[in-house]
Amino acid sequence: MGFDIDGDLTGTIEITSTQGFAPEPLELVSVDGNMAGTARILVHGPLTMDDASPFAIRIGDAATDSFEGEIKLYQGLDDVIEINATNSGEIQAMSSTGVRQDITGDIVLNGPTDGDCTITAANLDGGSITQIDDDLHVNDFKGTIDLSGDLLSDASIELPGLIYGADITVDGNFSSGRINISRDALDGLIDVAGAWSGHLSCFDGIDTGTVTAASMTSTGLISCQDDLSVQPIMDGTIEIAGEMAGEIDLAYGVGDDAEVTLGSVGETGLLWMENWLNTTDLYDMEGALLVEGDFKGELKLDRISGTVEIEQSLWADPTFPDTTYGSIRFSNLQGDVLINTTCQTLGSYPTNYPWQGKIYHDGVELDRNYYASDPDIGDDTTGGSITPHMIDLPCRGDLNGDDAINQQDLGILLAHFEIAGDCRGDLNQDGETDQSDLGILLAVFDTTCN
Repeated sequence: MGFDIDGDLTGTIEITSTQGFAPEPLELVSVDGNMAGTARILVHGPLTMDDASPFAIRIGDAATDSFEGEIKLYQGLDDVIEINATNSGEIQAMSSTGVRQDITGDIVLNGPTDGDCTITAANLDGGSITQIDDDLHVNDFKGTIDLSGDLLSDASIELPGLIYGADITVDGNFSSGRINISRDALDGLIDVAGAWSGHLSCFDGIDTGTVTAASMTSTGLISCQDDLSVQPIMDGTIEIAGEMAGEIDLAYGVGDDAEVTLGSVGETGLLWMENWLNTTDLYDMEGALLVEGDFKGELKLDRISGTVEIEQSLWADPTFPDTTYGSIRFSNLQGDVLINTTCQTLGSYPTNYPWQGKIYHDGVELDRNYYASDPDIGDDTTGGSITPHMIDLPCRGDLNGDDAINQQDLGILLAHFEIAGDCRGDLNQDGETDQSDLGILLAVFDTTCN
């Protein structure tokens, strides 16, 4: 038999090998009471029990019990650890020399956690970390899950919520597993140092939380869909440092405190921010979307009151302009769409042009030279703006797209005149708004476009 403790554990249980028991127990260690902060369970051999065993280690019988000690697995976990207690303890899959080991089994947290709760391992490979939902908002995860390797295929992290201060850190890749925040909002941190190829589902959205990754592949997904929501699904932060080639689906929009920052958007990249409730006081995108490179994917919106900024080009392949392009779709624009705000000297259309892709308003494709700042693009009273910086205008000097070169255009140019890094009034595509551009405008001043 194993270690069956009816009361509390305050000392140390050290097991050299799980194979040293005859007959093999159904449970290696079972503690019916508390596991004190001084208590330790050290397992030197592989933690793999008989298939009939419901778990290898069980701590506590109820949330009134506490787990404050340490469980150390020197050769990783290939079975089940169940914590039926308030959890401020530590579970480590780590060798005696400090080399992290894999979790291929399951850790079940059937009670509340606090900020001292820590789970440390190398890879989560086919295993799971699950906190059982108590429906009382008590069992939201408050601790740390720290993986020095990857979150691999079929592996999962299932939590009712991730509160502010809690974090999931993956130093490798989020390869193909899943993270599911099943009930409450994501208010903590999910940080993936490598590529994001797995699935994150946040039922109640990303409230004040942060999700970061080095890049996102075509299989990567961040999905927040709360069927009961009447508020924006996200007021937090998503940051993908490199290319985003997967899908970010924020079903009830982005609040005014939200920030989505992407290094670039690949051809398979999709951002979907759609207010399914379609109410007049909710917008798909009230916050800020910043794409630091080219935008090659697709952005689906309905109502915009925030800012979409693409620092370089809304991209298309000049060789195949009708098949490979970036696109933005919306029906009500009260915010701003800015293209090529870093003033890249991209040349003339159609090669390396800031707006090669497609922008649709109510299903109608807008002309690539279109500047929008009128009620037809927004609601009945207040229109938004579409501003591609440094473009070869069809009517040279017409900076606001009203088919005339007049005082309004001069005002736009002078507002951006000789400001470093500002090419809003750049008429000769040299990356600056300066005396040369002023001369071009004055040469055609007070004329109309044909």
